[in-house]
Amino acid sequence: MKGKPRLHLRFFTLCKSVSTDTDGALNLLGLMSVIRVATKGAKPRGNATFRAAIAVYAEDESASYDLRFTVTRPDGEESDIDRATFGWNGKKWIGLLTVPVHVSVATPGLYWFRVYADGKFFAKAPLEIIHSIQPPTA
Repeated sequence: MKGKPRLHLRFFTLCKSVSTDTDGALNLLGLMSVIRVATKGAKPRGNATFRAAIAVYAEDESASYDLRFTVTRPDGEESDIDRATFGWNGKKWIGLLTVPVHVSVATPGLYWFRVYADGKFFAKAPLEIIHSIQPPTA
């Protein structure tokens, strides 16, 4: 028996926001791999909010794939961000998807955003959070 058709990656990236033109074109705004957080001498609090965007194609447009989005923090802990279905959803082909991401800026370091398709690793994108101490203003 033949397995499921292979899923191919067009891109996986992180961006500040997404907009859609009236003709349906998707605009990824503010592609990012670094977030600089001004600490002003104290440990920053709060979250960075952005989007993860992925585009795929498959060898058979009638197949569908379960996707799981995760983040791995600098300490190595991996946690789920979102889940989605790609491909044929019973009504139409879904080949482009964005999901919201919220990450605490309290811990600096390298974060890895991963996508798993049907339980297998598929793609990843890095994001570095840098704390920069700003001198006090007079």
